[in-house]
This record gives sequence, C-alpha cells and structure tokens, in this order.
Amino acid sequence: MDLKNYEIRPYNAQTDFDSLFKIWMENHLDFISSQSDEQSYREMLFDSFKYIDGSFQIFVAVFQNEIVGYQAALPMRNNPATWKEHALSSTYVAKAHQGSGIGYELLKMMFEHLPNSNIKLFFGQAKASNVAIIKIGEKLGFKKIGDIPSSNKIPVSDPLVIHVYNVPESENIANTN
Repeated sequence: MDLKNYEIRPYNAQTDFDSLFKIWMENHLDFISSQSDEQSYREMLFDSFKYIDGSFQIFVAVFQNEIVGYQAALPMRNNPATWKEHALSSTYVAKAHQGSGIGYELLKMMFEHLPNSNIKLFFGQAKASNVAIIKIGEKLGFKKIGDIPSSNKIPVSDPLVIHVYNVPESENIANTN
C-alpha cells in the first residue's frame, strides 16, 4: 500500500473511539475470553482515553475513510507526582495494514508532538516477538531499559521489552527562556 493514500490526524473522541477499540480488540484476541471481558476492556480503554488533553494525545491513520491504526500517548497514572509527565506509548494497526509503514508514520508523528507537550518520559512496551515495532521505536529514539519475563500463570505469554524515550525540550520553549 502506498503511504500517500493514508491521512494521519488527531483523534476525535466523538467519532473515533469505536474504530480504535475494534483495532485494539483485533490485536488482543488472544487475551479476550468472553463478551463480559470485552465490555470491561472497552470501559478501561475508554477511561484511559479521557485524559487526552493536548499533552496526552492520540493520532489516527485513515485509509479510504476508515481508521486503520492509531498511536496514543496515554498517562501513566501510577504516581501522582509524575503522572502528567510520564506517558505510555500505544501503537496499534489493523492486521490488514500491518507492514505498510503506517505504524512508523504514526509513531513519528507522536515523536514530533512530544517536545511541545508536558511529557518528559515516553515509555513503550512490546512483545519480544514483535521485532518490527521494536526496531521502529529504536530507530526513532526509544532506548531499551529492560525486559518483563513471561508470566508463570500464562505459559504461552510472550516476554515484554520495555523502552523509554527521553523527550527533548521544544525549541520553542528553549528560545523563550
């Protein structure tokens, strides 16, 4: 597929959530075991998207009027002192469009946005077997900081690779000091 046929734009909370959830579900079918699980995952994802505020952002990729991927910078709310400065990367592309380069373009768009946000550290995690997204992240500036091993409780789970991107200060901000 030719990347010229894709549009990347900011997420619209009023119209885009169902499409993003569909893509998220397609990429998590191995975790979803029932309709009730699906509803609780839908609610959790919707809850995490409510923090989109200018610093935390979501970009969507559109192909022929259909959303086919998204890149989110979502808050890491585990520490009240830093949750507005630390974000988690979330990159998902519909299976039919994986390998097209759209994941790279979405992540690149986010990296262009981050210096103008309040985010200082941008964390990513990927299955160790997802070599493509790991290489894309490293190409854009993510640095590997560790691994999370497979779970003893889920023997088929894939270990995770954890990366961090130290967001540079915006030139616009630096020039005003």
